[in-house]
Amino acid sequence: QMLGMPTSAIINLKDYKSKAPLPKRDGILFLTYAMLRSQQQNGSFDRVNQIIDWVGKHFDGAMIFDECQNMRNGLSAVHSDSNASMSKQAQAGIMLQDMLPDSRVVYCSATGSTLIENLAYMVRLGLWGNGTPFSDVHQFMETFEESGLSGLEAITAHIKAAGQMVCRQLSMSGVTHTELLHVMSPADIELFDSYS
Repeated sequence: QMLGMPTSAIINLKDYKSKAPLPKRDGILFLTYAMLRSQQQNGSFDRVNQIIDWVGKHFDGAMIFDECQNMRNGLSAVHSDSNASMSKQAQAGIMLQDMLPDSRVVYCSATGSTLIENLAYMVRLGLWGNGTPFSDVHQFMETFEESGLSGLEAITAHIKAAGQMVCRQLSMSGVTHTELLHVMSPADIELFDSYS
């Protein structure tokens, strides 16, 4: 309703079986990451195919990944000696983005990336591939893997300068606080020291 749409415009994917066609009407399709990663016996992502059938291959609307950090582990092993494997959620999310190349993608997260490899599912940022110095995500990660936090800061500065990232914080307007001083007794200090 805040978007000026009736709640009937929201189509919850859980209300439909994986092989059932979705209603052909405008609206907002809502699903969880667990639903997105659901697979058939042959390993294909049935919900991804269901979404593609609903929107069509030339869909140019918005695809919003809220709490997108749920798709981390989107990088299959860069090195052969690594045990890292791509999560099913990341696989399905990347597949959906690849199969709908005209869609507009928004990644929303209040959880900052702490590792560069956690950016691997963000295939639409243009950090690797055509028009970049890196042919694919693996070359990008290999280049930045040794740089740690400073590498993440450089990437963040780049995507902020390009207008691809917006950082917000909650307003402190109207927030008040009161200082509460707790004087520790000798028993409190002894207990604190023992726990420390």
